[in-house]
Amino acid sequence: MQKQVYDANGKHTGTFDGEYVYNFSGKMVLRVDDDEVYNMEMPCRYVGVFEGEQARDLSGSILFRLED
Repeated sequence: MQKQVYDANGKHTGTFDGEYVYNFSGKMVLRVDDDEVYNMEMPCRYVGVFEGEQARDLSGSILFRLED
């Protein structure tokens, strides 16, 4: 079962399969590699850290959080 993705304001924005965050159109928007978060641009860029059930950007703001 995929986890549900919510932004910092609690808005439901997509799903997470354990490696990729998908928007509702099915497009991969972020990749999680252990505790590192990358965007999907080429070349991929490090954009934050993943800890527990949430990811924070480089300034410490919440990128997304996960719920079942």
